[in-house]
Amino acid sequence: MKVLAHIAPLLFLKEMGKHINSSVIKDGVFREAIMNATELASQELCNIYFGDMCPGYFDVLKDDKKLCISEYNKFFKASKGILKWFYAETCTLRIRDILDTFKSFSEDWILDVAQDYDINPVSPNQLELPFEFEESSHSGTEELSPSASRTPSKK
Repeated sequence: MKVLAHIAPLLFLKEMGKHINSSVIKDGVFREAIMNATELASQELCNIYFGDMCPGYFDVLKDDKKLCISEYNKFFKASKGILKWFYAETCTLRIRDILDTFKSFSEDWILDVAQDYDINPVSPNQLELPFEFEESSHSGTEELSPSASRTPSKK
C-alpha cells in the first residue's frame, strides 16, 4: 500500500476510496495502515503541487484556467473517497490544503464545481443501509389539509 502511495499518490487515493467501507475502517490494523499510506500519499502530492526543491505544479496551474479546472476535477474525484472516511483525521490535512489552494487562486474559475467540495463524512460506526430512492409521481408540494390529519378520528 505504501509503495503505491509513494509512486502514484493520486492513483492510491482513487483506488483506496473505491474499496473502503465500514468493515474495513473498523479493523484497527488495516485502518492504521490506510492512514499511514494516506499520509505518505499526501506528502508526495504536496511535493508535486507545491514543489520541494523546484517549483510545483501550482505555478503552472494558476495561469491556465482550463488546465486548473481539469486538474481540480481530477484531484477532487480521486480524493473524495478517502476524504469521506478520513476527513477529520490528520492524514488528510494536506489533501484538504491542496483542495483549498485550488479554490483560493481560482475561486471564480471553479465556482461551478466547488459545490462538490462539500464532503459528508461517514462515521465508521454508521450502519450502511442499501436504500434506493425512487422518484414517484407525487410532487411533494401539496399541503396536508386538516381533514387529512394523520391521527385517527374518534368515533
